Order: sequence, then C-alpha cells, then structure tokens
Amino acid sequence: MAELEFSEFGAIDQCIHVVTPEQTSFFKVTFKVQELLNEAKYKGKQLHFAYEFVDLKGGKMSSREGNIVTGEWLLDEVSARIKKTYSTSSEVAEKIALAAVKYAFLKIEAKKKIKFDIDESIAINGNSGPYLQYAYARCQSILKKSGDFVISIPTKSGEKSPQDDRFLPEELALLRTFFRFPEIVADAATHYAPHLVSTYLFDLTQKFNLFYEKCPILKASEKKRNFRLLITAATAQILKNGLHLLGIEVLDKI
Repeated sequence: MAELEFSEFGAIDQCIHVVTPEQTSFFKVTFKVQELLNEAKYKGKQLHFAYEFVDLKGGKMSSREGNIVTGEWLLDEVSARIKKTYSTSSEVAEKIALAAVKYAFLKIEAKKKIKFDIDESIAINGNSGPYLQYAYARCQSILKKSGDFVISIPTKSGEKSPQDDRFLPEELALLRTFFRFPEIVADAATHYAPHLVSTYLFDLTQKFNLFYEKCPILKASEKKRNFRLLITAATAQILKNGLHLLGIEVLDKI
C-alpha cells in the first residue's frame, strides 16, 4: 500500500492515515518496517492520525445491529430539520446543514468520541455551525445599515483618535481576541487540531454578541460609531477566514 501511495501520487511530503486508535500498534510497526526497507523514502513521511468513532446521541452505531447511517442521509435529515425549524429555502438550508454537520465533528478533539445530536448541531444559540454563520450575518447586516464608514487617522500631534478613549471591557475583549487568530491557526495546523479553530471562533462569537448587547454601534457618537464598525468588520472577516479553514461557507443573511 505504501509503495502505491508514494508512486502513484508523485512526491509526497507526508502521508496521513486517518484511522481509529485501535490501529495504533499496527501503524507503528508498519511505519518502522517501511523505514528499515527504504529510510530515504519513508522516514518521517507517514503519520497515523487517530480519529475516534462518531455515534448518534441515541446510542452507538453498529453494522451488526443495522443502525449505521450514511453521510448523505445525515445531511438530508439535518437539512430537512433546518427547513422546518427556520423556514428557509432549500439552498440556504443545505449550506446551513453542511455547516452544522462539519462543525459538530470539527469542534471535538479528534481523539475523543463524538456523540452527534441533530438538535444541538442546528441550534442558533449554542456551540454550533449555524450559530457562527448567524453571527457573521449579523455583522454584515450592521455594516450594510451603516452605509460607508471612514476610520479617522490622526494627522496632527495631539489630535485624539477613538483609540485614545477608554475602552469598554467588551471592546477590549474582542481586540485581544483578534490578535490570537494567527497563533491559533498555526497551532491547529502544526498539531492537526481543527478543534482549536472551532473553539476560538465560538469564543470570538460569544464575545462579539456580548459587545453587540453592551455597546451601541450605529447610535453611538461618530467617533465611537466608526471604531465599533471597524470592530464589527474585523469580527466578520475573522469569522469568514476561520470558517473557510473548516470548510464552512458563510451567509450574508439567514
């Protein structure tokens, strides 16, 4: 198998095997044998990425008991539930369903078992894909209502900018979270841990929603309004970038 993988697909930097933890010993021995046979070709180029099983909340799936579900069935079921719950179009429901299922899997560390719950995955006010999509749509709605806004940059010595004013705790919390995004992405890539990105985006969304509740945006003074619109735009951009890394599409309106 390794010979085929390393010959049919051209030069490979690393071959990652996504297989259950039960096969850890098998891969450890196999990789070692391959390295002994051809160290230059195989050493350090294969990785066993142990990924736990996915079960339904109602119980463990089993081929013997005949309660295995397919990915296609799951997406159709989630999409149907979304259309019924949120009264949206089939096209939008499909995008939300993909977000719900993907995020439900990716928010859990790979080595932990996943108990998939449809109701939890489509919740608009919980740790779910639709929750993040809704936050992005809210940001876009605010920016659209604001029209064109300009961030003033001080040109004269002593001229005050929005940053000179005392920040509210909700503003500070978001600003400090923005700076962590590149580090989170790097850590997720290095450790093959997309759940780190999911956790970060959920935390960002919670902080933005609190900011939205506590800090008037469109009704604030011009200086504060522009500054808070910039915070809103930054939140939207990071949500879009982070969800893209998870293979999830954002929606301007839900």
